[in-house]
Amino acid sequence: METSLATKEDLKDLGVALRHDMGELRHDMALLRQDVRQEIVMLEQKIVQSEQRMTIKLGTIVSIAIGAAVALTKMVS
Repeated sequence: METSLATKEDLKDLGVALRHDMGELRHDMALLRQDVRQEIVMLEQKIVQSEQRMTIKLGTIVSIAIGAAVALTKMVS
């Protein structure tokens, strides 16, 4: 029966490798956070643009409705 035991050097190497991997993970997470923040800013800008377009469309509809009401009032009078 063969058994392999970890030596102190093996454990030290494993610790170094884990610290390296954790550093890479932290870096990747920082990049991901930055990407998410950029996406949020872009979405907020798109929401503002949509609100502006909707306000313009609503203003146009109200103006047309008022114009139609005035025209109908003149026709009836």
